[in-house]
Amino acid sequence: MKLIYRILLVTVLAFTVKTAEASHLLGGEISWQCLKSGPNTGKYIFTLVLYKECASGTAGLGTSQSISGPNGNISCSLQSATDISPSCLGGSGVYCGMTGSGNGAVERYAFVSAPTVLTGTPPPTGWTFSWSSCCRPGGVVNTFTGGYYLRAKMYPYTPVGATTPKNANPCYDSSPTFKETGSLTICSGSSFVYNHLAADRDLDSLFVRFADPLQNANSPVVWNTGYSSVSPYPSNLSNAGNGPVTVNGITGEVSMNIQTATAGSYASCYVIEAWKCGQGPNGPEPQLIAEVFRDVAIVVKTGCAVNSEPVVYIDTAVYPRIQQNGPKNYSTTVFPGDTINFQLLASDYDFNTGANQFQVIKFKSEGLQMANPLGGSTGCDGPAPCASFNPVFPQTGYSNQLSNNQEFFWVPECQHLDVGGNFCSPFN
Repeated sequence: MKLIYRILLVTVLAFTVKTAEASHLLGGEISWQCLKSGPNTGKYIFTLVLYKECASGTAGLGTSQSISGPNGNISCSLQSATDISPSCLGGSGVYCGMTGSGNGAVERYAFVSAPTVLTGTPPPTGWTFSWSSCCRPGGVVNTFTGGYYLRAKMYPYTPVGATTPKNANPCYDSSPTFKETGSLTICSGSSFVYNHLAADRDLDSLFVRFADPLQNANSPVVWNTGYSSVSPYPSNLSNAGNGPVTVNGITGEVSMNIQTATAGSYASCYVIEAWKCGQGPNGPEPQLIAEVFRDVAIVVKTGCAVNSEPVVYIDTAVYPRIQQNGPKNYSTTVFPGDTINFQLLASDYDFNTGANQFQVIKFKSEGLQMANPLGGSTGCDGPAPCASFNPVFPQTGYSNQLSNNQEFFWVPECQHLDVGGNFCSPFN
């Protein structure tokens, strides 16, 4: 069996700041993990992630939250509150604890449940897990300000040879997850590419698309003229000078080119669909088994200094096994036991505004099989050796001026395929 390993390569220039806005939530998502070993085998752990603007004087989210589920509320305790503010270079950084709101400081809250038993079997329409609260950020441009209704859905699964769906106790599958953080600040005047990095512990086939942000269980948000659920950001539909907003369902890559826009927050929603292919009672038909929705606001800033994105590439002439599928997307097909090795090359010659120094290219990488820290050999979410990124000598770290060159190394093994299954799309 071939192991198909798609590589998304993202470099981040983190020197933007947010426009002023009220102290409101910026979005979130719900996911679950099926425990398949240990004393709690067969139980679920649920995670509620919330993104919140943070600064001195803003309200906290407390130490616990509840997810509404088919068997009642699922209590979740605060596991972490992490400052994910953009790194500002050539001056003071942006960080939680700064005075006043609207300065770009963002915090990621993760609330996690104890091992949980679910009883019964999801109906064909699925079980919905939800969390709701007020309010969306003040100054939302593309829709009327309203509440948040975060949700995820678990569908029944009928395995090969069975005639009825599996009961949810014991659990049978983990949901897909978003590996990249959801809060963004971008500047008008240039193209922008982003990826939520959809991943799945069970190697289910994933499909990413836009979805409707909800203000309550039964009401999508009402869009202002020029915006919709499939084009929620400034685009050619809101102003002819902009490019279209697109999302690649297979890779999850989101692209836009915002030249003219109103500064402020823009509501949006994405969903990861998880499919099992060739594992149904009749063999080849795919089964939708989970949907995880990320309801997230991005902030668009206008009047930014002119800036070019870094040039990032893999030299496919040197590494012919790597195929380039698009401007920023590469893939390769490998067998267990193969060695995957290549260099990712980046360069940028822009100066910081008001500072006589080059901007810094900051490298980051996320994924189920990525080592943590990146240069190590452990810390990934998998049963076999992790993949690693290491700076190319003489570079010594993951941030660098002028150029940032990193080397990828991974030896996939059969253990990476221990869950079985084939890759498919919902359109097979």
